[in-house]
Amino acid sequence: MNLTKLNLSTGEVRPIRRIQDCIWSCWLDNQWWPYQKHECLRIEEAHLDRLFSVLRGETPGKSVVRVGKFKVIVGPRGTFQENAETKHRRPVRRLSGVAWESREPSGWQALSDSDCFGLECQQTPDPSKSSSNVQRSDDGKHNLDPARMKKTSPATGASCDLRRLEPAA
Repeated sequence: MNLTKLNLSTGEVRPIRRIQDCIWSCWLDNQWWPYQKHECLRIEEAHLDRLFSVLRGETPGKSVVRVGKFKVIVGPRGTFQENAETKHRRPVRRLSGVAWESREPSGWQALSDSDCFGLECQQTPDPSKSSSNVQRSDDGKHNLDPARMKKTSPATGASCDLRRLEPAA
């Protein structure tokens, strides 16, 4: 299945070939704080189907998506990123990035800035109750809420719904 993204404002459907950006750890001071730069994601097309299936809750039990030296683990205790070398595990609070259309000779060509997305998590930390940018999710709940898998771009107001993943025409 090819992944596509539907712009809810214009009805335009565009292909998704690659996603690249950070896994973000916590909401503090009215903004999201990322993990270190070396922990950024680069998810190629071969992994996208499985990742979105996991995030939408269509894959039962524990699921693992390998991204370079990192693994995104979705299970009964929540969603985590694990460094395959150090085995250090951190909770995933938000996925954000750019949907890339195609790989040209000069490199990957991204969609416009308005096509960026964010996958929010249910358990957003309260900035007034924490000074750490790493929050644990140990209550046994899946911490990615499919109902919030929607992003409205503040720059353009364009809204994209990543739950509408259909085969490309």
